[in-house]
Parts: sequence; structure tokens; C-alpha cells
Amino acid sequence: MNAVVDNDIVHKGACYGILADILQPHNGAGGAIGALGTARFVVSKRIKKTRLKRDGSLALEELRKFLSRCVELSPTEDEQRLAAEFEFAAQQLAVNLDTGESQLCAIVIVRLIPRLLTVSV
Repeated sequence: MNAVVDNDIVHKGACYGILADILQPHNGAGGAIGALGTARFVVSKRIKKTRLKRDGSLALEELRKFLSRCVELSPTEDEQRLAAEFEFAAQQLAVNLDTGESQLCAIVIVRLIPRLLTVSV
């Protein structure tokens, strides 16, 4: 796997119709990009709530196609513990770090994945 991608990028990329374009440089063979398994539910719900200038069904279809090519990631117990440590440290430092980002950080570190793609919202 070359990279993991955060739900914020998946959401924005699908809404703007540029998901494949922005992730193409990180995508090699099939399974080169991973996303949290919860993305299917979390991102589709966010797309449905977002007021889009384009047809929302197009964004949902782009999401479906993208996720069908991704590796579905679920954190292990050790990764969940590490993610909780990251969240605690972020709270102490008053830094914004959501659950998905902390889980992806832990997955990237434990599994030695070279890239984590995220965006500040």
C-alpha cells in the first residue's frame, strides 16, 4: 500500500468530482490506497447532507467507485490504543485531531505505510 487517505479528502474529492485526479499520483497497482472501512458510511452521509452544485448522486457514485478500488482498513486493538494516545496528546496540546485521523496515524506508523493524506477543515 502506497498511502492511506482521510475521510475529509474522500468527501471533498467526491463532492468536487476530482477524487480520482487528486489521488492518482499515489495510486499504483490495485490496492495501493487504503481508507477506513467506516468511510463508506461516514462520507456518504456527509455527501447527502452537503448542498452541492452538482448532482449528489454523481458524488455518491464517485465515492462508491473509489472505495471499490481501495483497501478497507480497520485498526487493530494495538492501533486503537495508539490512536487513543494520540487523541489524548492532541487534547493536552489543544490540537484538532479527529478519531479517523488518529486511527490512520496509528495504522501508518504500525504498518509502515509511507503516506497519510489528510486536509485541515
